[in-house]
Amino acid sequence: MPYNDMPDHIRRVIEYALSSEFEIDLSLSDDIPAALTDPLLEHLARLIIERTTRAAFDQALDLDDATLDLADELHPRNRLNDLTGSEWLWFTKSVLRTSYPSILGHELRKQQGGNKPPQLMQALIEFFTKTGECVLDPFGGAGGTALGAHLAGRCSISIELNAESIALYRAVCQQENIEPHSFIQGDCREVLPGLPADYFDFIATDPPYSPELEQTMSGAGAAGHQPDHANRRSSYVSYSNDPRDLSKCRTFEAFFTALEDVGRAMLRVLKPRRYLALILRNAYQGSEYIYSSAVVAQRYSALGWKFKGEKIWYNTGTRIRPYGYPSAFVPNIVHQNILIFRKE
Repeated sequence: MPYNDMPDHIRRVIEYALSSEFEIDLSLSDDIPAALTDPLLEHLARLIIERTTRAAFDQALDLDDATLDLADELHPRNRLNDLTGSEWLWFTKSVLRTSYPSILGHELRKQQGGNKPPQLMQALIEFFTKTGECVLDPFGGAGGTALGAHLAGRCSISIELNAESIALYRAVCQQENIEPHSFIQGDCREVLPGLPADYFDFIATDPPYSPELEQTMSGAGAAGHQPDHANRRSSYVSYSNDPRDLSKCRTFEAFFTALEDVGRAMLRVLKPRRYLALILRNAYQGSEYIYSSAVVAQRYSALGWKFKGEKIWYNTGTRIRPYGYPSAFVPNIVHQNILIFRKE
């Protein structure tokens, strides 16, 4: 069974057991807050998949009794990370569904608008590095990658254009009693050329998803805008007023060209045969779907990056809105693309 279907399947099994064994007619979806049930169901699904993955791992490798436990140990030829065989296989699934709890100063960090869960960044960092290695984030924001590096036991350096975002990160560190990682304020296109070549072990970053063009689907720009309707209000937050901010590009072409410049600079500072994880979300503008992740993958490949694949990340609870209803199909883009590249 696909992992995405597993939590709902577990939910139905529990509801059936309550009905058949205890004669209790209860709906986990309707009678218990999702904030309580979703993390439990996700955890149970993870345990089930991990155990079935372990069985598949053992069978596929046809290991003898003396080496069977390698699936739960660090392989002696694993030079990439500190994960066991089962943990490695778990990460390589192309779809990632999460229900992360809010931790490490979330209330402060969400003021920045586009911050990523530290647990997501931790998972990426733990797969693509070993303990003690160094991570770079050219779009550091309010410190999602830096906090993920803290959780993973790695060092990190972040570059961030907006001084207010850096201040939020430092406030979180003070609140959580965490030693701050290094932040450099500035445009990463200007900062990266001054960093040493072939230096970093991994790059994980979350650039702006698109230029700040006219909103036509939600917010004040929506047709028939009704500010009292929550599902028509936009959650979009502008990062800064700095013209160097990539979201200030006037067109998608200018935006993709700016991302190319960043990609060229990142390629120089990453160690050979190490990885870049670039998080993007596709866009919808002018009644047309903009396949941003495909465009960036193609352009980065032309720069010399080897495109290794992508992980589709869906964080449960993402709000959906009635785009196009009731006359036309318009997608609610609730997933994000984690593009994986390697420097050959």
